[in-house]
Amino acid sequence: MEQKHKRTRNPIIIRIDDVCPYMDLAKFEKYIHAMKEFGVKPLLGIIPLCEDESINYGQIEDFWSMMRQMQDDGYPIAMHGVNHVYCTQVKGLVCDRKMSEFSSLSFEMQREKLMRGKAAIEKEGIYTDTFMAPGHSYDRNTLRALKDIGFKYITDGRSKKPYMLDGIKCIPAMAAWRLHFGGGVLTICLHPSSDTKKNFDSVMALLKKEKNKVMSFKEAKNIKNAPYFWCRVQEKVSMKTTNMLSAMLRFVKRQ
Repeated sequence: MEQKHKRTRNPIIIRIDDVCPYMDLAKFEKYIHAMKEFGVKPLLGIIPLCEDESINYGQIEDFWSMMRQMQDDGYPIAMHGVNHVYCTQVKGLVCDRKMSEFSSLSFEMQREKLMRGKAAIEKEGIYTDTFMAPGHSYDRNTLRALKDIGFKYITDGRSKKPYMLDGIKCIPAMAAWRLHFGGGVLTICLHPSSDTKKNFDSVMALLKKEKNKVMSFKEAKNIKNAPYFWCRVQEKVSMKTTNMLSAMLRFVKRQ
């Protein structure tokens, strides 16, 4: 029987976004190697049918065999959108930025799109029940469509604890993790291909300091849910706080 994780009060989860055949392989491997020092196997967000030219760093010929091997080695995997191209200018449920691959599309359109992505990764031997929305942007139709095709978890939200919404367990993942002021679940979202050395060093410093709080995504699935009402209040407060701090920073930079 798997030992129960003892550190569930303020756990830290690590996820890597934008994993695709066109990512910067050297930087990706640098992050994976660094995480091994802390015994961390981050959640890998794989883009099934990437069409985002902004993250094209060249073709990785053996990408899918590499992903199958990492899956076999125990790395948790999430489906990171479908093509990673923002096609709507609408705010998401937990994101104020008006850019989304899913928000505002009909349930039928989202279901069909998500099915294409699911079929694409399963064709390559990759299986997951977890979803990761590009830009942290999705709506209620996204969640309903995900549940309808067999997904159970989404790595997103701004509350302190996971909650259930439309049949999907939402495990918090703030976009700006430095604005997490302690308490509850903290998911750090990394983008090796585009991250700066400063960001990499900051994450490494945090992991060294808080090593005992690091939890695998598999363990995070078992964290007890909190009532959605209170989690939604926390999300609203978080979004307003983030917007206020961002505005203050823009003002200071202009001075």
